[in-house]
Amino acid sequence: MYEEYCAACHGVEANGQGPAASACTRKPADLKALAKRNHGKFPYDHFYAVLQFGTLTPAPAHGSADMPIWLPMFASLNQGHEAIAEQRMHNIASYLASLQSK
Repeated sequence: MYEEYCAACHGVEANGQGPAASACTRKPADLKALAKRNHGKFPYDHFYAVLQFGTLTPAPAHGSADMPIWLPMFASLNQGHEAIAEQRMHNIASYLASLQSK
């Protein structure tokens, strides 16, 4: 899932250097360094909230062109079933938690 939905911007290695990163107005985050920037703990709840609601900056309901809000998009892939969409977001968050730099 990560490779399909996130890697274009964040890179296959989750380092923020995907092939579409140069087209973004804000540099994509190095997702492997989230724990390092959070005192060694992966900020699971915060990361999940960004997937669910978008970034903390004011944005349209769909998110920004750089970082979409994934809950509605994932729900639309599953005939509006939010539980499946939420599972997709948990899968992505768990995958990234496993990639964190030590």
